[in-house]
Amino acid sequence: MPTATDPLHAILTPDQLRAVADLRPRFPTAPAFHAELVRRGWLTPLQARWLDRGRGDRLVVGPYVLLDRLGKGGMGQVFLAKHRETGRKVALKVARTSREEAGRLKERFAREVRAVARLDHPNVVRAVGAGAAHGALYLAMEYIAGPDLGRVVRSGRPLDPAVAAGYARQAALGLQHVHDRGLVHRDVKSSNLALADGGRVVKVLDVGLARLNEDRTGSGSDTNLTRAGRLLGSADYVAPEQAIDPRRAGPAADQYGLGCTLYHLLTGSVPFPGGSPLDKVLRHRSADPAPAPRVPEGLMAVVRRLMAKRPRDRFPTAGDAADALARFGSGGCPWEHAPLDLSGSSDSRRAG
Repeated sequence: MPTATDPLHAILTPDQLRAVADLRPRFPTAPAFHAELVRRGWLTPLQARWLDRGRGDRLVVGPYVLLDRLGKGGMGQVFLAKHRETGRKVALKVARTSREEAGRLKERFAREVRAVARLDHPNVVRAVGAGAAHGALYLAMEYIAGPDLGRVVRSGRPLDPAVAAGYARQAALGLQHVHDRGLVHRDVKSSNLALADGGRVVKVLDVGLARLNEDRTGSGSDTNLTRAGRLLGSADYVAPEQAIDPRRAGPAADQYGLGCTLYHLLTGSVPFPGGSPLDKVLRHRSADPAPAPRVPEGLMAVVRRLMAKRPRDRFPTAGDAADALARFGSGGCPWEHAPLDLSGSSDSRRAG
C-alpha cells in the first residue's frame, strides 16, 4: 500500500489505495501501472504523465489535487483541480516561484487575489480560495464547465445577432461590477467570456490583468509591475490607448475589448484579421473593421461606439452599454432565440 509520502496517497480513495497494494506487482514498470490506473478511471492522463516523470509531488497544491491542464492565465498555469476533502472542482491558477523571483511574484499574486476577492456578481467568475504551498502560489476559482465564446465562434460561423447581443449585455453587466469595485480587466476577449448554466449565463473570466484604479495615476508599485512599451492584453482586442501604454487603460478600454468581442460574435472574425500583432495594433488606432451587412444597423452602431478610437467617445459606463444592448437581445435572454448545442464543445478552463 502506498505510504503517506507517495503522491498516490493524496490522489486515490482509501479503497483504491488498498487495491493498489495487490495490483502494483502485476505490472513491470511504473508507466504500465499508471496506465492501468488511468484505464480504471483512478488517475487522469495528466496525473499519470506527471507520475511517470517524477513530478507527482506537484499534483497536490494545498488542499487541491490537479486533474487536468486548462490553459494559461495572466499569472501562471490554470488547472482543473479537486478539493481533497469536499471533492469540489475548481479552476486553479498556480504560479510556481523561484527564490529569486518569489518576492516580486508574491506581490503581484497577492494583488490579484485581493482584486478577485472583491468581486461577487453572477456574470463574473468567483474566487473560492487562495494560498501558498511548496513553492507555489495558488488561486482557486469557480470552475465553469461550458465553453468560452472563443470556442463557440471558432468555426467561423457568426452567432445570431440576438444571441450575440444578449451575451455581450451580460458581459457588460459583469464588467460594470468589476469597474464598480475599482478594477479594470484589461484583457476582455471572446475566450475570456465563458458560458455557464447550459449556455444561459455569461461569466467574465481571468481578471488576472486587473489592477486597482487608484494605482493608475499614482507612483505606487504598479509602475514597477506594468511598464509602457509592453503590450498587455490581446492584439485582436486591445484598445488604442492601452496599446500605447497599459497604464492608461481605464474602464473604457474594457468597453473597446467588448466591442471587438461582439464584432467577432456577429461576424465570425476578429475586427482586424491577419498580420502581425504590431499591424493589428496600428489598425486598432487608425482603421475601421470591415462592414457587417447582415447585422442590424442599430446593433452595429453599438459596436462602433464601443470600438470608438477615443475613450471619451465610448459609452459613459459599461452599464450604459448593457442598456443599449438590451433592446437587441430580448431583455438579455439570448437562448430564447437560438439555444446553443454545447454537447460537442470542449470544456473551457476557467479561472480568473
